[in-house]
Amino acid sequence: MKLLYIAPYCFGLEESLANAFETHGAGVERLIYGMHNEEKNAIAQSLYKHCAPMVRKVKKSFDSLGLLNPILNRSLASYNQNVLEKAEDFSPDVVFVVKGEVLAPETLRRLGQKAVLVSYHWDDPFLQHAREMDGTRDVRYQNMDRSYPLYDLTYVYDESYIPRLTEKGAKTVRYLMDWFEPEIYKELSLSETEKEKWGSDIAFVGSPYPNRIEVLEAFQDFNVGLWGPEFRWREFFRSHPFLKKQYRGEAPGREAARIYNASRIVLNIHDSFQCFSSVNNRTFQILACRAFQLVDDRQKLHELFDVGRELETFRSPEEAARKARHYLTRGAERDQIRERGYGKSKDHSATERARLILDSIPARAPR
Repeated sequence: MKLLYIAPYCFGLEESLANAFETHGAGVERLIYGMHNEEKNAIAQSLYKHCAPMVRKVKKSFDSLGLLNPILNRSLASYNQNVLEKAEDFSPDVVFVVKGEVLAPETLRRLGQKAVLVSYHWDDPFLQHAREMDGTRDVRYQNMDRSYPLYDLTYVYDESYIPRLTEKGAKTVRYLMDWFEPEIYKELSLSETEKEKWGSDIAFVGSPYPNRIEVLEAFQDFNVGLWGPEFRWREFFRSHPFLKKQYRGEAPGREAARIYNASRIVLNIHDSFQCFSSVNNRTFQILACRAFQLVDDRQKLHELFDVGRELETFRSPEEAARKARHYLTRGAERDQIRERGYGKSKDHSATERARLILDSIPARAPR
């Protein structure tokens, strides 16, 4: 099987699934879009870290003047042409698209004339939170709205999206949980210097959404390391000074794996606006690093794990802090739980998810 793989850059998550397809014998041609951190120049780095609110205001101004989409369309037209040329040269059996907001509906129609179209959404397929935060008429939102019926098969990481996608005309929609990237998230041998740099009693990696800050407020007196996008955390430093004290830096991919390996307890707090019933990829990434996980309780965890023996859960900030204190003083108990969780994580790698996808791809129907 020849598979054209189109996905946004996401700290290694995108490459891991492509690698997994290759592990199962697929010939994969990659088209990764989005600016990679390591490719940003100094000006872009500074804007990204320190001026995100200003950038959003500029984007809104361009939108109000009717300039935003003409600018975006020029860039997107070039990318879409590149996709079509790559497809012509590669002649894929399957075009596998993650998110795909950069693809025009007409591009998808042309791709679908010769290949099976499969999409996967590893976050909200409707981009509701992004739209609300952005507040513009970005053409990429329009691309998403018009693309749902064009795919032969659509995967979502949370079952709650299936009814609405079906209403929007999606042909076949299936649930596929997130995964961990075995190339990145694994047990590491760290030096004492590395443990000191990356480790803490309590670690959290992610963005500072309100429900997460509510939990973190219960940990003000702990040795906490907070990691994630600086431009997001900086917006809360004035209103929540303890966050500035605990914030340690950005942690894409491999840095996150070092943090999980070096820390005694890793907090996992699901967002409250797009992951409603499923579990996030951190659930599996943390366990794959042989780390002890303390995660906000949800039913899906009880279906997947032996809670209390393979990971630990909490239902309130107070319970989270109480359980953290308990396990920080009981190293042997903590180690037993993280060992069992590590063993269970192997069922949730990108390799396993790729197998499920390849086994369920339909034959191409006549167009």
